Amino acid sequence: MASKIGYHLYFVLGGLAVTVPALVCVWAYQRTGRLTPIILAHTAHNLLGSSLILLAAADM
Repeated sequence: MASKIGYHLYFVLGGLAVTVPALVCVWAYQRTGRLTPIILAHTAHNLLGSSLILLAAADM
């Protein structure tokens, strides 16, 4: 996790964009002890991002 954050810190906004979800993932794992919530959150994030990109492309 730290290495993922480290190479994004060069870009300040990119570092923040990666740090916040990484901290949420660590919190979710510590709270539940399972990877399932992290996998589901990652899936939801990817689906939302893809949907927004597709909707933006459809409006053009």
